Amino acid sequence: MRTVPTITVVGVLPTPTESPRQHVANALQMLILTADMHPFLPPLHPELGAARRRVEAALLLLDHGADAFAVTHIDRALTALFDSDVDMEPLPELRAAVARLLRALYGLWLEAGS
Repeated sequence: MRTVPTITVVGVLPTPTESPRQHVANALQMLILTADMHPFLPPLHPELGAARRRVEAALLLLDHGADAFAVTHIDRALTALFDSDVDMEPLPELRAAVARLLRALYGLWLEAGS
């Protein structure tokens, strides 16, 4: 019996790009989720609370059009997360929050340069 080869065509749909504000909002949601899922982390690692407050401030500034000031808060939130001694390997939400903040920071730098 003869088999007919099949060809599968996979199309890639363009994913909608997110604005820096959306990245910051998603990062905030992930930080809140991490604190809710692991309630022992914030008391032991105050840097997580500091990062969350910085992200909240950045989101507020982005909502009011103060992008240049939001960059400072995003940068300080990332610094707080990197300065903490939390092992991010078993916490995918925390890693995702850092990735979102880095994307937001990069997006704001691109917007400032254009």
